Amino acid sequence: MKNSDYKVGQKITVNDKMQKSYSYVLTKEIGNLADDFDQLGFAPNFTPQEMLEIGVFEGKYLNDCQDEFPSEWFSNSKDRRSDTPNPNLNHFGIKSRLSLKE
Repeated sequence: MKNSDYKVGQKITVNDKMQKSYSYVLTKEIGNLADDFDQLGFAPNFTPQEMLEIGVFEGKYLNDCQDEFPSEWFSNSKDRRSDTPNPNLNHFGIKSRLSLKE
């Protein structure tokens, strides 16, 4: 689904390896959380899409739950559905993640 397909009140169902199957309802439009986060002192430098484009977690992040998120996040992403992380995909070319076991 694209960003524009996500609407307030929409039910999203999650079913991936790390979490049990569950659902949640969207309470905000995409991109309109800044005021809420600012009040909590949370001011990220990158959007999720930008983080995926620079290869956070060696291309091994959100691999089995991409259907939950907007397809635009993955259009230029270095994230890929693989069992093996690749430090060369990371922006800095270094190992940047712990195993899922950790």
